[in-house]
Amino acid sequence: MKKWFLSLNQNKQNILSALFSIGGIVFIIIGFLFYYLIILGIICLFLGLIFAEWSKKENANNESKTDYIFDNNQYELSKYNELKNNNYDILNVKCNFECSLKIMGLKQIKENANFKESDFDFNIDNQIGLLLEKGNQFFINSKCRNFVALDIETTGLDKEDDKIIQIAMVKVENGKIVDTYCTLVNPKMHISEDASEVNGIYDIDVRNEKTIDKLFPEIFDFIGNFTIVAHNAQFDMGFLRNEWNRCFENNFPKHRDICTMKLWKILYRHFQNENPTSSKLSTLVQNLLDDDSINDYNQNKHDALCDALATAKVFMRIYDDNYLKLLK
Repeated sequence: MKKWFLSLNQNKQNILSALFSIGGIVFIIIGFLFYYLIILGIICLFLGLIFAEWSKKENANNESKTDYIFDNNQYELSKYNELKNNNYDILNVKCNFECSLKIMGLKQIKENANFKESDFDFNIDNQIGLLLEKGNQFFINSKCRNFVALDIETTGLDKEDDKIIQIAMVKVENGKIVDTYCTLVNPKMHISEDASEVNGIYDIDVRNEKTIDKLFPEIFDFIGNFTIVAHNAQFDMGFLRNEWNRCFENNFPKHRDICTMKLWKILYRHFQNENPTSSKLSTLVQNLLDDDSINDYNQNKHDALCDALATAKVFMRIYDDNYLKLLK
């Protein structure tokens, strides 16, 4: 009955509520002469009050939705005007991260419902292209233009008890991706259902794969003496070290590692004087990379190679030697 009542327009709801309420009162009064009408009157009055309450709540919900839409539209317009007034000139850009901040702003402008090309004296797509090129030049001239981006998938989140089931790496030389490495790993233990739901890797997928101790030589041969880059490096490097310590008595090979998540947070605070709303890899991909890279990531995310590729591209969009000291 409630579903049927709420499907009516507001006027019909009000009329029904009034009719049942008034009818209930009338029947109760007449019921003093014909007592059996009192019961009918009570039922009508009860339904009238119920209908009135349902109508009131529905009206309040509609007003709330209208207010939300209005507030959201006002926010979008305010945000658009704020972004529109920013400086997107590439001449005053001093580092890679500044290029990326401007690219983020231009992307948000294009996605805003209030966007009009006539509001700008330049083509936004062309400006994004110029900023990408400028940022790329900053990166190629940096000391970290050669690195290996790394990502792993695991049986669970506890680095003490869980183990690696996939490892992927992307080698970058002079700002260009030159090689990739990806392999499944037999953990010799059950992969938790929660982990499998995320990464799509099950016990049957890894049962014939090499164990991590057999893979370490080729892993570190691929890395060489390059810097390791990972998103949430504490997680990835923590698992690698623990796996190494389980297999060997000698110390884990020394490699410099940089965390793109930590780098993003620190640089964002430095330039924007506030914390970023999100530091997820998916957020950085959406805000910093080109459309093709975004599509590739969205189709394959939580695959180690996909995440390693995304991490490599994100790192090349935000790293700059001048601000490495902020990481220490």
